[in-house]
Amino acid sequence: MWETDVESDGLVEFGTAAPGEVSAAGAGGVTIHEVTLTGLAPDTTYFYRVISANSLGSTTSPTSTFWTAPEEGSSFRFTSHGDTQLYPAVHADVVASILAGDPLPALSLHTG
Repeated sequence: MWETDVESDGLVEFGTAAPGEVSAAGAGGVTIHEVTLTGLAPDTTYFYRVISANSLGSTTSPTSTFWTAPEEGSSFRFTSHGDTQLYPAVHADVVASILAGDPLPALSLHTG
């Protein structure tokens, strides 16, 4: 999901080696873009980029990555932490502790 300043068509290019192996389009002529990616393998890193295009031209995001959830029934680690508003040094210690985990958690939730 992403937002554009003007109505555009949206496309997501993605793949396991590079973006562009597969593409998925969303509704055209919108400013809030929502594209569903299907056929993803579990526990896999994907490379992706988004493209927004209209009559004025097109914009392509930098390439980024996401990682899919593990196989159903598989275990995984996660962390959850929050209330870091007034104590950045304490928050830094918490984050350092999370990053030191072995193996690192598959998911980290920061509740604010």
